[in-house]
Amino acid sequence: QAKPPAPVQHLAETQKVIVFLGQAGVFTGASSVDYLTSRRIPVIGNDISQNTWWTNPLFFPQGSSHVAVSYGYLYGLVKYHKVKDIGNIWCIEVPRACEQINRAFKELAPKFGATVKKDIQVSLTAPSYVQQCLEFKNAGVQSLAMTIDAASQVRLARSCQQVGWFPKITPYPLSV
Repeated sequence: QAKPPAPVQHLAETQKVIVFLGQAGVFTGASSVDYLTSRRIPVIGNDISQNTWWTNPLFFPQGSSHVAVSYGYLYGLVKYHKVKDIGNIWCIEVPRACEQINRAFKELAPKFGATVKKDIQVSLTAPSYVQQCLEFKNAGVQSLAMTIDAASQVRLARSCQQVGWFPKITPYPLSV
């Protein structure tokens, strides 16, 4: 078993924590799963970026699964924005969660009568997304799901404005 992060172990063993509420760990949360499970310490809510939230009986998500997020994207893009040519920009930093959302997005799109014209994986640390905006624009994407954080969404909007592309958007729920 991998050693858990020191703060988690300290809180569990020294402070006798019996439950974690709102444990944020987009990049490090997975490192404490085995430890918390072995100690039977439940975790209630927060980043929901790991599959653990839907596969571990001691983890209680406060939000939606990747399939539900994708369904929400598609509902917003097709039913609310009234477009059929869609795309998704998704993060590389949280590979499992973002990839699962993107896969579900592409699998569910035909059920909504939509065509995924383009999906692009990007880094959240990119200073600009001009190239990606041009690719979406050239692919005929009318509406875009954004499986990226809020700061990246702002940079994306600025980048797309620079190339004269103004898609309808549906942001990732955690970033709103």
